[in-house]
Amino acid sequence: MVRTPDSEDIFFAFTAEPDMTPEVFRSYVARYPHLAADLADLYHEFQSADFGQTAKEEVSLTAASSLMDEVQTALSGDRLISLARTLGLPRDFIAGFRDARVRAGTIPLGVLSYLSRAADVRVHHILAYFRHAENSHRALAFKSDSKPRATEIMDYADFVRNLGLTDEEEAKLRELEHSDGSD
Repeated sequence: MVRTPDSEDIFFAFTAEPDMTPEVFRSYVARYPHLAADLADLYHEFQSADFGQTAKEEVSLTAASSLMDEVQTALSGDRLISLARTLGLPRDFIAGFRDARVRAGTIPLGVLSYLSRAADVRVHHILAYFRHAENSHRALAFKSDSKPRATEIMDYADFVRNLGLTDEEEAKLRELEHSDGSD
């Protein structure tokens, strides 16, 4: 299925629901039958995740900032290098997630689940990180002769295509894309 900006908004709204109940799931499927399969995948992912009390509590601005820092740290520095080795993918793959260069609604759930588990952060924290980054994407300053530009946010398929992966890396990524995130 080709995802549109509208479908991304629907997925974000669905993942932001305070109570992920069967009734909420059914109401979204009734309103958006063309997204039923993707909504079912998200619903089952949320049902299998251990959200504890965090998903039900109101998160203060300080706590939200702390969550963003937690995801940023999990995808940076030595942890970035370790994750890249664990996944068998180039560092640019992890850096793209750290920099929120990928549109969250386009990321296969297997990749998102495996990445969250390998980085030791929860799926919904990564989704919140991406949502926050989309709303506050700023230009990054580097030593250069030109003015910094805001980082482009792209669909997952375009992001992967631009990485220039080797055949071995492509095979590993296909494996992750088609997994349920538990392997």
